Amino acid sequence: AEAFDRERYHSCRSAAYGRDRVKLGISRKVSVFCILLDCSGFTQYSYRKIGYTLNRTAVIQLENGLVVAKADMQPGDLVFFQNTYKAGISHVGIYVGDGKFIHAPQSGKVVSYSNLNSAYNTSHYYGAARYTG
Repeated sequence: AEAFDRERYHSCRSAAYGRDRVKLGISRKVSVFCILLDCSGFTQYSYRKIGYTLNRTAVIQLENGLVVAKADMQPGDLVFFQNTYKAGISHVGIYVGDGKFIHAPQSGKVVSYSNLNSAYNTSHYYGAARYTG
């Protein structure tokens, strides 16, 4: 299996968030498109841009990844939350390091960074998973 390419991941993350669009040759439509995605659609889209295939829902993305302890997370790992708007696994984002993750808060909202260690996120944190190829 191909190792996770952090450089490609960070380029994709920046492009999806709206940074470095000109340098990467990515149109504004990419950033606007990400506003239309829910959380698992955003992770699926971001990983597809770097050559990985993820299933559509957060639950299946968690089931198919390799479980990672919170202390061992690396940029690019998926972070999962439970009981946010429904019971069970209900939200996913991409860990970017330094206690932060990027996610689509909900369809129609701008993709944004959040603090993994905020009171809200800590109370809903479920776990992390890594994809290696």
